Amino acid sequence: MADINEALQELSSRVEQLISLHEQMRAAYGKICADKQRCDLLIEEQAKTIAELEEKNQALLLGGALVQTSGGSSEAKREIDKIVREIDRCILLFNKQTLQ
Repeated sequence: MADINEALQELSSRVEQLISLHEQMRAAYGKICADKQRCDLLIEEQAKTIAELEEKNQALLLGGALVQTSGGSSEAKREIDKIVREIDRCILLFNKQTLQ
C-alpha cells in the first residue's frame, strides 16, 4: 500500500512539473509570436524605406548624369532611354493585367 501511495505522489509531482513546464512554454510561445509580429512589421517598414531610397537614388543618378554631361549628353540619353523602357514595360504589364 505504501508503494502505491509513493507511486501516486511521484506521479502527482511529475504531473505538476509538466503543467508548470507547459505554462512556461505557452508564455515563451506567446512572447515569440509577439516578437515575430513586431519583426514582420519592421521588415515591411524597411522594405518600404528601401523602395523609397532606391527611387531617390535613381532620381539622383539621373540628375547627376544630366548635370555632368554637357554638350555630348550620351550618358543622359542612355539613362533617359533606360527609364523610358522601364515605363514602357510597366505600361505593358498594366495593360496585360487590365485585359485579364
